Amino acid sequence: MNAALQYLRLPSAISPFERGYLARMNKVALGFFWAHLLVLPLIGIAAGQGLVESVALTLAVLIGPTVAYRTLDNPRSVSMVMGVASMCMGGVLVHLGQGPVQIEMHFYFFAVISLLAVFGNPMVVLAAAVTVTVHHLLLWAVLPSSVFNYEAAFWVVLVHAAFVVLSSTGAVYIGRSFFDNVVQLDALVTARTAEVEARGAEVLERSARVRHLLNNVQQAIVTVNARGELGPEWSAKTEAWLGTPTAGQTLWSLLANQSPDAAAWMELGWDSLVEDFLPRELAIAQLPQRIEIDGRTVALRYTPLGEADAPLSEVLVVMEDISATVAQEAAEAHQREFVSLVQRIFSDRQGFVEFAAEADELVAQIEAAEEVSPLLLRRLHTLKGNAAIFGLDSLSGACHALEQQIEDEGALPSAADRSRVSQRWAQVKAEIDSLLGEPDGARIEVDDSELQRVLSDLNVGVSPATVARTVASWALEPGRRRLNRLAQQSQALAVRLGKDVQVEIDGGHVRADGEAMRGVWAAAIHAVRNALDHGLEAPEARAAAGKAPRGTLRLSLRESPSEVEFIIADDGRGIAWDRVAEKATQRGLPHQSPEDLQAALFADGLSTAADVTEVSGRGVGMAALQAEVLGLGGAVQIESAAGAGTTLRLRFPRARVATVRLAA
Repeated sequence: MNAALQYLRLPSAISPFERGYLARMNKVALGFFWAHLLVLPLIGIAAGQGLVESVALTLAVLIGPTVAYRTLDNPRSVSMVMGVASMCMGGVLVHLGQGPVQIEMHFYFFAVISLLAVFGNPMVVLAAAVTVTVHHLLLWAVLPSSVFNYEAAFWVVLVHAAFVVLSSTGAVYIGRSFFDNVVQLDALVTARTAEVEARGAEVLERSARVRHLLNNVQQAIVTVNARGELGPEWSAKTEAWLGTPTAGQTLWSLLANQSPDAAAWMELGWDSLVEDFLPRELAIAQLPQRIEIDGRTVALRYTPLGEADAPLSEVLVVMEDISATVAQEAAEAHQREFVSLVQRIFSDRQGFVEFAAEADELVAQIEAAEEVSPLLLRRLHTLKGNAAIFGLDSLSGACHALEQQIEDEGALPSAADRSRVSQRWAQVKAEIDSLLGEPDGARIEVDDSELQRVLSDLNVGVSPATVARTVASWALEPGRRRLNRLAQQSQALAVRLGKDVQVEIDGGHVRADGEAMRGVWAAAIHAVRNALDHGLEAPEARAAAGKAPRGTLRLSLRESPSEVEFIIADDGRGIAWDRVAEKATQRGLPHQSPEDLQAALFADGLSTAADVTEVSGRGVGMAALQAEVLGLGGAVQIESAAGAGTTLRLRFPRARVATVRLAA
């Protein structure tokens, strides 16, 4: 019931548009009614009702709408009067038109009820319907000839009423729809305009707050669409660091002002991000993450906006100055490196002295290089490996970066690029020198067992010449010292690689010329690293293969009257000779025989590793080791079986390495 009443009743507020519209419609309706004064008397005269009666009845009906039009302020009230007056005028028409066509005069009621929909007010139609219903009922009871030209029964009146209801229902629907969609449109537009203006003010206020926020944050913040074009808002830091963006400018063209390399990198990576060929997280990881701007380090973070499974439409890019964090990280890394340096020097002073001497030579050779050659790559790789073994990660990292630059560009880096290695070594060397102090001069290391044997020889009358040769051999370096040092380095590297390894050494009583063998000992770390990284399996893989979880690396020295043999053996997975053959084929190297495959394994640039890491994968370490062995007139032999491990034998002429066996 309430819903029906709400439908019939219009909202109380009358908009200016409705007021003006109803004023025009009411004026037209009043003119329409006054036009009846010319027509109805003629109908009355034709039907024999007389001129005076016809004029009098018509004027009587005109009094109501005329007075209402002149006196009432509410245009809806005037329309209500017009609706009632229209039915009264129809009653006069039917009364004056008595005769053969009196029934046809009733069409007036239905036509006018439909026309009342132009007022856009259901109550006008309802008032007219009630008026015509009351008119028919009263006159049918009091003066039936004024309604029908025959003795009509009550049900005839009901039929007329039913048609009135039907006609009125349609007119009510049309009138209300007309109000809602036309008359009320102005009010809706006004309300919506006010709403839009309010929202616009809110948006402007919010935009002002956003602008205030962006101007006070310490990050450079921009939004970028799928084409890489900047959005309309950015923080003040964006302009301070990169310059003022222009409309439609891409992020990489803005970055080019400060970092052309990063800009080119970003433009290339942005295509991968938009194409969604790679997982979105991986594509983002390939974009520049850090850039240098006016001496500061800036980190870039990328956040896709919108639904995760929808095509990329917009990305929020935040750039933050992390110079302080980077400086702190560098200071902490330097502190860790310095502590490691102190520990290494105190645990193996002589080894560090020799490493520093060799590093001096390698750095000088790298800086003086005039072209990319296998020798340059070996020297760089050896310096990197030995620096990492001694805990000098900054120097190792500088070497690795230079290696990567050579691989990427295929050309010799500039002197400035190569000087980064020498500069870093100079810093490290200064710290080493401050810790080592002045050289103490040559030292001779003699075990108590060796001393007792010489004393025994003297007591039993061994010839002085023989004893002299034995004592002279003490000037040579004990092989076990080198093996111990190499074992310590191996254990440290195994921990770094997450391997559980037991290192066994056997140096016997072999002594060698430290200066002659220095290059071999330095390059030997490459073979050790390969054994730990590629040969020995992880504990779980060893257990799955039926092996003890802990792997074994054996380092030993053997001698005979004619040669010295240095052996590096592991019980790992063995060399994948099929993989070596595949790589040799790709490089165009011989690969038909076992000898061909062994030669290929020592070729410059050949590696069976899937990825290049800071530990291995360049394919130059074994070539460097072989070059040192061959330089001493020695030979290299490899024995390997799948699943059983690998044994590397380095053989040297005794005379070249000045090896002396103690007298029996």
